[in-house]
Amino acid sequence: MRAGLRRNYVTIQRNTPTQGASGEEIDVWSNLSNEWAFIRAVDGEESINTLKVNIRNTDVLHTDRILFGSRVFDIVSVVDRLGFGRDLELIVKEDLDA
Repeated sequence: MRAGLRRNYVTIQRNTPTQGASGEEIDVWSNLSNEWAFIRAVDGEESINTLKVNIRNTDVLHTDRILFGSRVFDIVSVVDRLGFGRDLELIVKEDLDA
């Protein structure tokens, strides 16, 4: 993918659960990296609040999440479409409870 198509700046976050004062597990999201991304909508009925995000290959997992502006997206899948290990396509769904 040409670098000029990556016009959106996103933050990748990873969950590092910690233990609260009463022993409960608390989700703590920490910034993993900031990346330039190419973002586009997903076609079809299931596309509401779902996007495709193309980024350079980083250490991203399907358990991570993406911040795009004030919106929070959970990563549904991570795919290396071309198989060269350079670009990743993420399918993300907006977390409306965040």
